Amino acid sequence: MPDERLEQEEKITYDEEERRRREREKEKQEEKKKKAKPESKPIAKEETTVPEKVKIPIVELDKPAVELKEIEIDSEIPKITKEEAKITIPVVELEKPSIELKRIELDCTLPKIIPEERRLEVPLIRLEKPKKVICIITTFDERPPQVKVTKRMLKIPIYRPSKPVIREIISSFDSRLDAQILNLIIKRKEKKVIEEGQTAEVISPAGESSGGGKEEEMEYDILKHIFGISKNSLFSGNPKFVYVANEEFLGAVRYICWRIYREIKGGKAEPKIISNASKEIFKREIENWMKAENRVFSVEFKKDEKLDKDFWESVADRMEELFGQDIGFIVVNQKILFIPKHHIVDLLEIEIPNNLLAEKKLQAKLCSIMWGFINPDLLLEETKKNFLGQSKFDYIFEVARKNFERKIKSIGEPYVSITKRHRGLNESDDMHYPIKVFVVKYIADTLGLKGIRDVDKMRDIIHTEETFNRDKFGMDETTYPDIYVDSNAQHFADEVFEAETLFGEGEYSLKKIDETIEKYEKISNPPKRVNIVLENLTLLIHLKDIVEKKKIHEKLNRKFELEFWTLDIQNNKLLSLEEVVRKIKSWYMHASS
Repeated sequence: MPDERLEQEEKITYDEEERRRREREKEKQEEKKKKAKPESKPIAKEETTVPEKVKIPIVELDKPAVELKEIEIDSEIPKITKEEAKITIPVVELEKPSIELKRIELDCTLPKIIPEERRLEVPLIRLEKPKKVICIITTFDERPPQVKVTKRMLKIPIYRPSKPVIREIISSFDSRLDAQILNLIIKRKEKKVIEEGQTAEVISPAGESSGGGKEEEMEYDILKHIFGISKNSLFSGNPKFVYVANEEFLGAVRYICWRIYREIKGGKAEPKIISNASKEIFKREIENWMKAENRVFSVEFKKDEKLDKDFWESVADRMEELFGQDIGFIVVNQKILFIPKHHIVDLLEIEIPNNLLAEKKLQAKLCSIMWGFINPDLLLEETKKNFLGQSKFDYIFEVARKNFERKIKSIGEPYVSITKRHRGLNESDDMHYPIKVFVVKYIADTLGLKGIRDVDKMRDIIHTEETFNRDKFGMDETTYPDIYVDSNAQHFADEVFEAETLFGEGEYSLKKIDETIEKYEKISNPPKRVNIVLENLTLLIHLKDIVEKKKIHEKLNRKFELEFWTLDIQNNKLLSLEEVVRKIKSWYMHASS
């Protein structure tokens, strides 16, 4: 059909052109005829005009070349055939579950419980015999001799048991007990501690002693007293598996592990927390990507989930992989039942003392010591306000931490303006510079310098990150005290302050303090005193070693004094090591009672 229509249109076009060509030829012939006729003479006016005949040419038109064709319309409806779609469904053959049935024989016999003999040790009180009154008459007197008889008051200990169970506690006796008996009981208790293999240190802040003249016992290793594990067991470059017996302390343990990683390795470990996990989810998913390296990986199993020995044996391979990983922590809330096949893994168990679990004020006081000695009552009040009346230890710990970070970074001008950053560059961590600003403000407040009006005096007296007065100190260009107080100041004259955070200093992080102290030994004319300022949690973790370092300093007879300080955020001041020990001792005695 389209080809016929095209041929028809071409034919019509051709006929039209042929017709026009013929018309043009006829017009040319007529013009020739007109030119061939003679010219007519002009007619006079008098003559009458004769009308001339008009010849009308007859134009023969070609017949229209229109071809009519009959078009037949196909009115039939095409038949649509349905195509059959074939769908192929893959057949998945499932493997038979590999279930191994084990026969376990239960020991239904009741263990024989042998009654324990408890011996009651009653101190023996030996009273001295009354002295005999001997009257020697040297001169004769008619009057009978008058002898003054003094009454001796016998001190009898009164035992007041707080519970039906008899406990050997010194505080259970009356405070009027003779000093000799008290010393005897203390010696027996020390002997018992030594026999049981426990370690206890003796601490005696200046100006404090027990009623009997003996120093009271206190563990310097506060982590051991709180969590039941020593600092050395946490402070190593190996990855560790940590079990937290009480979930109320789970968050605090995570953070302390995170801080230990930051101190040893530097940087910030990646936290990974998985809650409400079951055995099946752990073995199917979590086990495949569980690792400790550069992480604090925490898994909280469901409370009713019982992890037996078979479960721990099924994940033993993942646990033994820790031997080849860098420092990191895996924290779980279920007891670990693991016997290594080939590699030894550091397994730690955190156990909280019952009295610390029960008494919220004791928990708040501990968090206060950790985070700048913030008022414990305020901590409890704010915790209940933010956590809908709840006050578990993790909540108190977090509220104290946030308060500490907010307050130490809230110090503004003019103290920021006069405190230089480390050699003009960024500080090595996010806590070093705020501690320096805090110390600068404390020194200025002690000297009575307030606000912008005294900013010139502050700059003249308090120097930061400078190699100044070189003739006096004999410093080389590598000695930059964080803070130096001018020798003309009324307080802290001729003293330097060094802020230490110990982040990224390795397993022997406290060596950084030794290096700071030793650089002033090389100076020919050192400052009067070197003051080391440590953030509270750092001081608490390393308390035992720091006390030892101060004792070593006294033995070495250096030319300058040495003092350690930490921050009292509540009162905007520094606390010396002696004051901190006194506060920790007070908390320790309360926690041990």
